[in-house]
Amino acid sequence: MSIKKENHYVPAFYLKGWCNGLSKKGSVFWLYKGKVENRNISSIARKKYFYSFEPFGQAEYEFLFYSRDAYILNNSAKTFAGDWVDFCKLLARFDSLNASQLEQANDLSITLTGEKLQENKKTAYANSIENWYQKIELEAAPIMLDLRKGYLKTLRSNSKMEFLYKYVWSQFMRTKKAKDMYLPILKDNYAKIVLKAKEIGHNPDNNINMEAVYKVMIPVVTHSLISHNKNRNIYLLQNLNYGVQPLLTSDSPVVIYKSQNTIGKGFEGLTGKIYFPISPQYAILIEEKGVVNRVYKYNKINTMSGREIFEFNKAIAETRHEQLFSSTEESLKSFK
Repeated sequence: MSIKKENHYVPAFYLKGWCNGLSKKGSVFWLYKGKVENRNISSIARKKYFYSFEPFGQAEYEFLFYSRDAYILNNSAKTFAGDWVDFCKLLARFDSLNASQLEQANDLSITLTGEKLQENKKTAYANSIENWYQKIELEAAPIMLDLRKGYLKTLRSNSKMEFLYKYVWSQFMRTKKAKDMYLPILKDNYAKIVLKAKEIGHNPDNNINMEAVYKVMIPVVTHSLISHNKNRNIYLLQNLNYGVQPLLTSDSPVVIYKSQNTIGKGFEGLTGKIYFPISPQYAILIEEKGVVNRVYKYNKINTMSGREIFEFNKAIAETRHEQLFSSTEESLKSFK
């Protein structure tokens, strides 16, 4: 078993929606550091060992365990920490590992020791997290294909919408923007755990790898965000002028608004409006049900004005991490 070296943090099936027809393998126009190029989708929005992290120690295990179950350093942590199989069981509760992977973990714990065991832990961690993303992407891909064809009825299926919401949130959570939002929250939560632990006579390890904890917490946070979607409406937006003025996307394609025309700067923004382009022609907009929307209608495909297209494209460009993508070269030039 080896770690998958090249990891896409924006999946190829999503980027295919912007293919420009200039390559048999699928390519898009790519804006990076002020330069526009035609690039194969397999070569963009990816990073080596994106899902990898070092095997956990006592501090990381304890933080995950108590964050999930709301316990503060009880005796069970002493047996929980450092046990690879138990960690797999914990991840399985987050829907991150399937039965065969858990069986693999048991085999590893029995047959491997020392440095070899540590390296296999690292491999299993990284592949398990990537497999979790891939499972979501496989569920969402046919739904996205339907929406790209303007099949409005897809939005009437509760099960399909749950898969779509899961994909949108998992896509958001793997971007730098989400990490920048959530890492301070994790650190603040851990500081509170440390204070409460000291009150009852424990002295937890402060040397914690928060980057690693964040990667494993993503399934938990995603599940929590999905649970709020019952109170949201989802609108399908159509750009009839996509040949000349296509919708853009980026390496951070989920735009969060705190309020009208205000892009969210923290997790408090997740209560607002969410914009997510799915092709040059279509996008979805997610909004709280209590908001009176006089622009978009829930039971129809909503045609976007030129001004709306410009504003949404501007938001995508402003919230990108480094890369911007389009089906036409001309549409990227004003964002250099």
